[in-house]
Amino acid sequence: MRSAFIVDGLRTPIGRRGGSLKGIHAIDLLGLVIENLVSRNGIDPIDVDDVIAGCVSQLGEQTGNVGRNAALAAGLPETVPGTTVNARMKTVTGTSLADGAGDGQDVPFADEGWEAVTLNKTNYLDSPRLIASRINETSSHTGSHGSSSDITGAGQRSFNLRVNLNSSDSRLSPIIDTQRMNAILVSNRIDAPVMNYAGDTRISNIFTDPNACQYISKENILTNGATQIKILLNAHINVYSDIRAFYAISDTPNFNP
Repeated sequence: MRSAFIVDGLRTPIGRRGGSLKGIHAIDLLGLVIENLVSRNGIDPIDVDDVIAGCVSQLGEQTGNVGRNAALAAGLPETVPGTTVNARMKTVTGTSLADGAGDGQDVPFADEGWEAVTLNKTNYLDSPRLIASRINETSSHTGSHGSSSDITGAGQRSFNLRVNLNSSDSRLSPIIDTQRMNAILVSNRIDAPVMNYAGDTRISNIFTDPNACQYISKENILTNGATQIKILLNAHINVYSDIRAFYAISDTPNFNP
């Protein structure tokens, strides 16, 4: 395989559903980007090996091979293949934690249908979802948007992922390496986070603290007195999270922090 290099970057204006770009087909937008990348870098179109496009929310006319059609719209030779990759997932709803007590009013086990996702990126959902046990998948599901039915779709599962690959390259065969694929699910557990650590009484007890994760060290008994504490921590911090350290001191051994 020959080496690949990033030589330039270009994008169209950012639009929204029903906005100023609604009259322009996605293929024409992508074709414009490809055409300008080729021309401003002095590339001979015949030297382009392939055009690969990622596409989400494909509907109607967009369900075809967008990569291939965009390459043709850009004026690339018909001999240049085009490939499109897109993915969708199908999930069921869960119940939110409300104020941390777990008594949210959301309807669980409702089928949310197929939703577009971006591969290799973090996808945020606007409502709680769950991965149900097998018995709940077959008996407790409430159907699409609250209707009465069992889980529908392939395999009757509470979580499904569908990946579509379209290509005009006869040398390319769609393969999903199931040994190296995964879905990392993250639960945003806190609906009422602590904002005032000085006045919020929930943090005074380790059993009422609503934070998503706690680590409480063992008691350290000092042989000699100290005037300061130094904490060494090696951890990954998500951009939407933070880590805070607190300490408690006492003259009484085995005290409750």
